[in-house]
Amino acid sequence: MDRELRSIARYQRRIAMAAPRLVDTLWDSLIPVSLHWRTPESRYPRLTPQWHDENAAIGMGIALVLALAWPRWRRAHLLGNWASLILVALTGFLGLIELLLFPPEAESASS
Repeated sequence: MDRELRSIARYQRRIAMAAPRLVDTLWDSLIPVSLHWRTPESRYPRLTPQWHDENAAIGMGIALVLALAWPRWRRAHLLGNWASLILVALTGFLGLIELLLFPPEAESASS
């Protein structure tokens, strides 16, 4: 009923928590896996990993493209270091941050 005590013909409300927030979408794309502390009717708590589906795949793809474009800017050779690329492909932006902070060592010519 409204203020004049008439019945409302149609009432529609959108639940706020049902719609994904922008912050959650960004978090899911930046962090591909999160750990949830769960105790579902159990005595012992468990850490359960949760994969972030499509958003994680998009974030990991963007991070991998940035990791492949990064050596062009630094004039470094990253394609020879497959371990770094696999790390970025599996961990997304966390692996990209690790790659930028700790770049792979250049192969030194042995004499």
